[in-house]
Amino acid sequence: MITFYARDIGIWRKDFCFTNDITLTPKEKYHYKIFYDRKELIEFMKSCGVRLDDPKHPLQFIGPKEHHVFGYVYDVIQFHLLGWVKE
Repeated sequence: MITFYARDIGIWRKDFCFTNDITLTPKEKYHYKIFYDRKELIEFMKSCGVRLDDPKHPLQFIGPKEHHVFGYVYDVIQFHLLGWVKE
């Protein structure tokens, strides 16, 4: 199991919630999603518009490195930072 913490950018706003607002009803969306493995994560990313056919900007998992909130994670990068993966 891996957890993908999305960065607050446009491609994720329909699938993730980036607000910390306190409500009386439970949230349906969170700032993370849990996947079985990287393959499932990549399939989700493709469904959101992440392209895997750009040789100048390949999808990369760089790390591990320590994130100030999430602990040890891998940066998920394609042209820019998409989010972080914790395995």
